[in-house]
Amino acid sequence: MRTILNMKPGPGGRRLQKELEAKTSGSVYWPAFTFDRSEDYEESVKEILEGAERGALLILVSPTTVSFMKDIFPQLPESVRFACVGEPTAKALTAAFPAARKFFFPHGSSLESGSELLFELLLEEGLPSEVVLIRGDTGRQFLIDALRDKDVPVTVAPIYKRIPLKVSDDQKRWIGRGEAPVIYLTSTDAIRILEENVGDEGREWLQSASVLTIHPRIQEHLIEEGFKNVELVESHCSGLADKLLSLAEQVSND
Repeated sequence: MRTILNMKPGPGGRRLQKELEAKTSGSVYWPAFTFDRSEDYEESVKEILEGAERGALLILVSPTTVSFMKDIFPQLPESVRFACVGEPTAKALTAAFPAARKFFFPHGSSLESGSELLFELLLEEGLPSEVVLIRGDTGRQFLIDALRDKDVPVTVAPIYKRIPLKVSDDQKRWIGRGEAPVIYLTSTDAIRILEENVGDEGREWLQSASVLTIHPRIQEHLIEEGFKNVELVESHCSGLADKLLSLAEQVSND
């Protein structure tokens, strides 16, 4: 059986890893990022609050963004208008702020939602007069550029930073041994982080891995990087751990 490498960060990644460890001893947890407040956090909070007061649409780009928003809005003002890039972020918003009513998002799984579909939805609903896009230190440039191209003022408010994974030599002793792993990752940046931690000497071995990911854009980037076996899966798939286990066993027996 191949090793299962779980790179999903945050609480969702930890839940998945706990489930994997209950089912197999052959899993490794390398969360692509840990998260902390952005250096610009205080300034971003000010921009978010001022934008909300002006009636700007606040765009939330991920469940992680929602968790950091709890620091800003312990009680959610009823007048605040939100948009989310997808259903997972919208569900996180509802869980964090049960009173939230004024928000919309492109419906569908992680395979179908994202920046492009949110932009299409904004065109259908009517472009806002102003946007505050709340994110980490990078990301969602397509949405920023697309809105600005339509003359919508966009304030980018980074409220958290992503700290990339850096593994020790001991943590990567298994690299290059036996068959390449089954990998689960959830962002294009995670691909770069994986390659940097594996190193050039393990690149060819790594490219024979089987990878599960959550969006066609990430799948396309993996293929461009030389990965040959890439499959899409819904990010909130209830049987994800079992799917990873099954894939590891099937591939091992081929």
